[in-house]
Amino acid sequence: MNLILIAVVAVSLYWMYRNRPVRGVPSIEANVLLQRLRNEAGFLQIVDVRDQNDYYADHIEGSVNISLGRLPFIKKHGLNKEAETIIIADVNRESRQAARILRKSGFTRLVYLEHGIQSLKRAERGVRAAQAHVCCCSRGC
Repeated sequence: MNLILIAVVAVSLYWMYRNRPVRGVPSIEANVLLQRLRNEAGFLQIVDVRDQNDYYADHIEGSVNISLGRLPFIKKHGLNKEAETIIIADVNRESRQAARILRKSGFTRLVYLEHGIQSLKRAERGVRAAQAHVCCCSRGC
């Protein structure tokens, strides 16, 4: 019984360690990122750390795809270490892991998308729905 309890505690501590926030690396909400993409699209450096198939299925135009496994070997991708770099992943855990790797590689201005690429898709749908809203009542909504 004690051995099982120790194993559960060890696994829990390891999970908490792997999912901890990265000190000094803030997150950005999807709606804020959408606004910045509209206003500053040519000036943002976006690194998408998802697998190549997921990236090609749906990605932000102008982003660079470097899967999480290849991220430690980014020297050949020509990224600017001083530019603000926005990290896109499927989930926060992967974004945080990418932030740790990039920070060790010398990147100083890192931000990751809160709740991953799905939050961006939901925010985009919300913007399209708001733009498509046509009032059909006499009050003029």
